[in-house]
Amino acid sequence: IVEFEPAPGYWQLDIGGTFCNSLDFLYRSVSFTPSRTAVDPDGKARFVITSRDPGYSNWIDNQGFEAGVSTYRSVYPKFPEFGVKVVDWEDVPKHMHAGSRKVSKDERREQLRQRFNAIQNRYKI
Repeated sequence: IVEFEPAPGYWQLDIGGTFCNSLDFLYRSVSFTPSRTAVDPDGKARFVITSRDPGYSNWIDNQGFEAGVSTYRSVYPKFPEFGVKVVDWEDVPKHMHAGSRKVSKDERREQLRQRFNAIQNRYKI
């Protein structure tokens, strides 16, 4: 679980392979920007990085890789303070905010469809 207080303006959090190679960003949720991020009531954004859908809106799909890189980039000059926790799968809910946005299977499909369409539009593929 990665958590931080989002900076104003544009930022991006993403993951990649061990050698900074891209993961499947067309069909999988491997990055987040402010427009796609659900911020918790306490002002922090929390992301669950795992290969199984945890049912939280801010899921980063590591596609089963056990090692890799995470990158944060921002146009805001102040770097946020990050919290990182490695937790067992069954303990994820204990480490999320009670108000963290959850999604149903249908909502997840819609999230991924919107992501797919935005990427196709951006890259004209």
